[in-house]
Amino acid sequence: MKRLFILYALIWATGAFSQCPSVTLVLDTQEAIDDFSLNYPNCTNFQETLIIEESMGLIENLAGLAPLTYIREFKVRETHIVNFEGLEDLETIEYLEVINNSDLINFAGLESVSRVDILIVSYNPSLTALTGFNGLSEADVLNLFDNGALSNIQSLAGLQSLASLSIAGNQIQSLEGLENITAISEQIFIANEQVVTLNALSSLTNFTGSLYFWNNSQLNDFTAFEGVTQLENLLVVACDQVQNLAGFGALETIENVFRFGFNPQLNSLAVFDHLQSVGSLDIYENDLLESLEGLEQLTEIRGNVYLLDNPSLSDISALDAVQSIGVSEVVIARNPNLAVCDNAFVCSVLFDPDISEEIQSNANGCNSVPQVAARCILTDEAFGDVLVSSIAPNPVRKLLTIDLNPSADLVSVKIMHPDGRQILTSKQTSVDLSFLPVGLFLVVVETTFGTIVKKVIKH
Repeated sequence: MKRLFILYALIWATGAFSQCPSVTLVLDTQEAIDDFSLNYPNCTNFQETLIIEESMGLIENLAGLAPLTYIREFKVRETHIVNFEGLEDLETIEYLEVINNSDLINFAGLESVSRVDILIVSYNPSLTALTGFNGLSEADVLNLFDNGALSNIQSLAGLQSLASLSIAGNQIQSLEGLENITAISEQIFIANEQVVTLNALSSLTNFTGSLYFWNNSQLNDFTAFEGVTQLENLLVVACDQVQNLAGFGALETIENVFRFGFNPQLNSLAVFDHLQSVGSLDIYENDLLESLEGLEQLTEIRGNVYLLDNPSLSDISALDAVQSIGVSEVVIARNPNLAVCDNAFVCSVLFDPDISEEIQSNANGCNSVPQVAARCILTDEAFGDVLVSSIAPNPVRKLLTIDLNPSADLVSVKIMHPDGRQILTSKQTSVDLSFLPVGLFLVVVETTFGTIVKKVIKH
């Protein structure tokens, strides 16, 4: 009998413990929330998705969920709750989504929550602060989107690291509250905010992720990133007060996109005088930018180059040292004051059949591909000799020999007509030109470190 009693007790205990639902639960009325403990006795550890969403009646509070200490996925959408009071025992939420709750003003009630892996807070028009998250010490993803009254994030002071920080469309003027964050592994995205300075992020060390700043009308201070040497992406677009991007002076490498556009006060890139390598270079619609001064150390671009619609741009000679190997497309267009673009980089691009190029609607001299190509042919100064010691003899009757510098290995030698038509390709450093008629030809030498173009006279 005693054994039977113990068996019944175990069965009852197991059944009671397993009262948390094993599938997604939607609570769509206040009554359903109030009856939660009755319908799911002893449910404290919620391993599935819990959705709170008004569809069958008004929802004004979450007090009926008081027993919960853990929720794997918690979605609170389109309710009339003011805060989260009643959930004082809740400690961990792996995924918390709070969207379109018209009366929500803060997160009071969640003071015991120390961990939220993914926190998404969007379209809550009355939300003014993140009060209630004062105990939050662990998070990976923080997304705050389009909360029209949200101006205060000081309650996040307990956070020390994130994978991703995305803030957009709120009324945030200061990042105060993020001073203790020392690591963000993936990205910082700030858009449509009134932030002036990013100094609250000055404790970041070894940041190598992506920086996206989009349509921040007051932002003008990037000094928080003075120690950053490498980034995945750097985009500064439509930031009205940005002038010189001071704060990026240590930057050496950008793995992917380097983009500046629609910045009406941007007048200098001089801060980038340590930058050596980027994925793609994209500079457009910067009204006051006159030159690319500051990019003289840039030698590698591995993707596209877009120089578009910069009304004051007149000098792109800073790109002279860039090697064209790895470049896929170059577009230089609608820069009305740009008359000279036949630098060594552009010239090597024009004579590389594997690179797509477009040059148009700039000033005379840089107004079309044929126009720039002609200047490249006529101007020896456009070509450097850092990769090739000599191309001789010149003039040549039969055998042309290319002597490479020790730092470069030959990829190919192309002989071309001045108009860009290819005559032959060789993988040897000696090329027989005896069959060519008398005249001017171009020798395009592609190496493992870049491409150069030279004029050769055939006798």
